[in-house]
Amino acid sequence: MTSNMNKRKTQNYPSKWPLRKTGDQHNAVIKDSWCLRPVCSDGESTEVTELHSIFYVDSDEETREKLREVAEIKKIHLEVFSHGRSFLKAFQGGPGCLVTELRIQDMSGVELQQRIAEMGSKLPVVFVTAHPETHLIVRALHNGAITVLQKPVSKQEIWDAVSNSLMRDREFRRMDAEREDVKKRLTRLDSKEREVLNLMMKGFPNKVIANRLNVSIRTVEARRHRVFQKTNTKSLVDLIKLVVFAELQISKASE
Repeated sequence: MTSNMNKRKTQNYPSKWPLRKTGDQHNAVIKDSWCLRPVCSDGESTEVTELHSIFYVDSDEETREKLREVAEIKKIHLEVFSHGRSFLKAFQGGPGCLVTELRIQDMSGVELQQRIAEMGSKLPVVFVTAHPETHLIVRALHNGAITVLQKPVSKQEIWDAVSNSLMRDREFRRMDAEREDVKKRLTRLDSKEREVLNLMMKGFPNKVIANRLNVSIRTVEARRHRVFQKTNTKSLVDLIKLVVFAELQISKASE
């Protein structure tokens, strides 16, 4: 994982996984945040190949241990934080999911969920709580939480929730990448090529487009060719799907 969370110093800790404190050892920004990584048989830490991480924000050791065991079995990177503000300082928008309490030490879990959303992140959130307060659960779910689990929870319950969250996160990121790709391809067009594209989308043939724009058919053909080239589409059907996808995204964003 390439982020500020990668600067760590080794601490002695009686566990199969060494705990590593987050932050520069000379000027630590996060003083209560720990990172857990799997270890080789010789005790040396190894980098996890999976891209996604589980971020756990709570001081409950029982749930943390269950998460650690799940992460070890599934070979997923796990980062643990005692406070919401510590997590917010360290979080760089990386892929994964957040597991947290409805009541944490320095803010409510719902407030943490809202702060993450304000950062522009769609990080999925799972709540594991010993305090099932109705109004907080309703707010959490309305804000898009994957689920709310009541402590004590089993490792299977945790994994089911985390697994669903990671799948949701992958889908979010795939869709964001698609939107960015479509936007990039369409912004390559200049104003004259966009005029041709708009008339193509209305089903007009080259002759009609030429008359509408008061240019030659050869000019229309040249601009049409550049439209296909710049949008990296091979057929009119592909081009239509690209434009309709872009229009749908604009419509969703304005809702």
